Amino acid sequence: MSPDAVARGVIGELFFVLEEPILIWDDGAVLAWNPAAERHFGVLAADAVGVDGVLDRVFADSALLYAALAGEGSTTLDCRSAGGSIWQVTVSGFGGAQGQVVAVFRDVTAARRWSAALEGLNGVARQLLGASSPEELFDAVAEVAHDLLDAEFTAVVVLTPGSETDIGHFSFHAPRELFPARLPRAVGLLAVPLQSGAPARLDDIR
Repeated sequence: MSPDAVARGVIGELFFVLEEPILIWDDGAVLAWNPAAERHFGVLAADAVGVDGVLDRVFADSALLYAALAGEGSTTLDCRSAGGSIWQVTVSGFGGAQGQVVAVFRDVTAARRWSAALEGLNGVARQLLGASSPEELFDAVAEVAHDLLDAEFTAVVVLTPGSETDIGHFSFHAPRELFPARLPRAVGLLAVPLQSGAPARLDDIR
């Protein structure tokens, strides 16, 4: 029986028209792979059906998916693709077919990243509210910005009230090897462009 015939027997025409990727799994191999899976995962059905290791090519978390398909893991799980997208996978037996399971994939990348961002902001708020002094607060801001921006270097420069040039406080977060014994010179080079609004470049620090 062809993969298309199997899919029609298990799910019907929905297999071919739904926007969500769907695969039918049987006896340790892909039995059918719908057009949405071809579009989203970049693998043609002809290259997926019956091919060993195809899920390893598509998913970074393939071990979790294999376990779910084998009935050994959760029936609903998040699985990260090799390209970094996050897919919520629902695995279930269907139509009473012996040994056959259906996996439906839904792209939840935006939702999961939004949730992670909210959790991060909550952590930032707790960290900043817990600062016991202005200096500790500025240090926390530099550290938080470093993590949120995934930057190699972040800095907070606070000018003395009433002055456009005098530095009242300088906090930074960076690998120590970026600033050998010339940290004071680095501070001076960074402070002027930062307070004037011009971009500061690490490769300008000599």
